Amino acid sequence: MRLVLAAALVLLALPAAVLAQDAPPAQSPAPPPAAPRAGGGHATPAVRAARRAAREACAADIVKLCPDAAGDRAKVFQCMRGRRNEVSAACRDALGSLMAARADQ
Repeated sequence: MRLVLAAALVLLALPAAVLAQDAPPAQSPAPPPAAPRAGGGHATPAVRAARRAAREACAADIVKLCPDAAGDRAKVFQCMRGRRNEVSAACRDALGSLMAARADQ
């Protein structure tokens, strides 16, 4: 009788011991790879050169027309877009060349 009682106690205690064990931490799946940027993900040498030229040609316009946006590319873009009729001819030409280089990419 004692043997049956001891076996019953062991069986009752077993599920509690199993449940009390720490489960291994769940591993989160790896993040998906970043989506490639438009144009294949890398700027061509022509696009990089056109960007440099546009930065140089538009620097004075950015300071003059968008002083509050300096340092924030998105704000500079919005400001320059909103004031596109006021930008210098050199800046306008450089931006046109940049757009053409991007289209060819």
